[in-house]
Amino acid sequence: MPEHADMHIGARLRSVRKRRALNQRELAAASGVSVSLIRQLEQGTVDGTRMETAHKLATALRVETSALLERDDVTPAETAEAWRPLQLAVQVAPVATVEEPTLQGVRALLPAVRRAYFGNRLAELSTLLAPALRDADALGDSEAARGLRAHLLQIAGSVLTQVREFDAAETALQRALDDAPDRLRGAAVITTWSWLLVRQGKLRAARELATQWADDVEPRMSRATPEELAAWGWLLLQASAANLRDNRKGEAADTMRLARSVAVMTGGELPRGTRPG
Repeated sequence: MPEHADMHIGARLRSVRKRRALNQRELAAASGVSVSLIRQLEQGTVDGTRMETAHKLATALRVETSALLERDDVTPAETAEAWRPLQLAVQVAPVATVEEPTLQGVRALLPAVRRAYFGNRLAELSTLLAPALRDADALGDSEAARGLRAHLLQIAGSVLTQVREFDAAETALQRALDDAPDRLRGAAVITTWSWLLVRQGKLRAARELATQWADDVEPRMSRATPEELAAWGWLLLQASAANLRDNRKGEAADTMRLARSVAVMTGGELPRGTRPG
């Protein structure tokens, strides 16, 4: 699925281009983006912008990509009908049912949800996640219930980000962070949240969030568990990706070096089970 900035960048692009005293043809030559696309972007006649395109334009103009992407007047798009049940499960309190779910019953749903998630089977996830979340909401506030709910909400936030339902994704991730029973789950949620911010074009916020949490959860190497190292490593990878997209190549390289050192300590790659979601 192409990664989009999901907003018009025309006004900012035109403003920066004029401050650089460039015409559209000169910017096209410097960026590798066609004159016709630059013209359409500035006129606001195309719906959404590929992140790769925004990055090329920002590099040519020598500004951070976020300088072109961020704006305050974005309104959420209408929710796609296929994702309406999941959006409601995330954003609306559940109705009480006669038959109360059990922790064991909801936990039994998790492997199927994770298989569909890691297999990128979105249609299957759209039917699995909503009822699982409704049941998880009825489990109460024990540590085990909160941990299971946070896990499901994080997966929901990741899926909703992928299908560009950003408002519902933010709600899911905020709830997941509130329910997270420990800092490892919290760090995993933040990794997904940073990706959400990148998809929204909020690159500065994405790198600052991931970097702050990476600093906060940096483990003591002499006694760090594989799970702690993996959580730190995923945050470093997300911070590096956000820095790179925002044309901060030096910071991206620094965080990537740290992430690679974590990979070495964990055996060559970050454990899949601790991937965001």
